[in-house]
Amino acid sequence: MADEEETLDFRRQWFGAIPNSSSGTYCFQTDDGTILHFDTTQKRLFVITDGDEVVAILPAGETKPLGMIENSLFLLEKNSKIHKATFQPPLTIRVEFVRNLEKDEKHQFGTLFICSQKVQWAVMEG
Repeated sequence: MADEEETLDFRRQWFGAIPNSSSGTYCFQTDDGTILHFDTTQKRLFVITDGDEVVAILPAGETKPLGMIENSLFLLEKNSKIHKATFQPPLTIRVEFVRNLEKDEKHQFGTLFICSQKVQWAVMEG
């Protein structure tokens, strides 16, 4: 109705970096509203909750973010393994191995997809 007012109420406010910014921090928001921060310079994944930083223990190899699906951030380790990181309140980011990459599998930032035997399929968020 034209007489009714609607209010958009923000629970969080954070002025962070955007992808490819000079700070090297990427921010990912999950379906439940959690904001995950991936610091590419220090290779850190963390969540800020109630003023505290919760830091994930990442795999030992070179790790980079791939993209979000639901409440998890998917990570690529050494171009050979996929892991997923999920914040479990109040103080845990669970990082678990998902699978090894397939022989002809390719990845781009923000997407997960496979190219195999001239067939392509994609899972994309956003």
